[in-house]
Amino acid sequence: MSVRAGKRATQLSFGVIWRDELARTICFAIVSLAIFAASLSFAGTEKQSIYVEGTATEIYAVIFGITVGHGDKLDNIRIGKVIDPMTGSTEAVDIPVPEVYFESAKAMIEAKGYKAKLKDGVAQEFFTYFFYDPQQPEIVITEIKK
Repeated sequence: MSVRAGKRATQLSFGVIWRDELARTICFAIVSLAIFAASLSFAGTEKQSIYVEGTATEIYAVIFGITVGHGDKLDNIRIGKVIDPMTGSTEAVDIPVPEVYFESAKAMIEAKGYKAKLKDGVAQEFFTYFFYDPQQPEIVITEIKK
């Protein structure tokens, strides 16, 4: 009778060991999948930059004045001035900005979803800029690679 009890104990302990091993393997697989899924979701949140290939002979910065009112409604977008960033000066240059560029920049500004800047309940103007290549007026350049 003691032999049977010993065999049962051995069988029982083998079953427990097997269950523990199976549980560890399943747990490892679940944790591995969770880490993989998290890495995929973070990979999609990286900043996406679009670069235009080629070299521009002239490039300008177009400074936009933006007013966002109550309810985060875009009240006004205007061109403040155009500067030549290669000179290192903030003095305005006389470069005409075509309507196609203005409309493309306006669409980017609207998509950005700026929040209202209010002072004493009155919407305040703030500024942002994009780069402009006269050879490619339909493209709004947000970044320049050096």
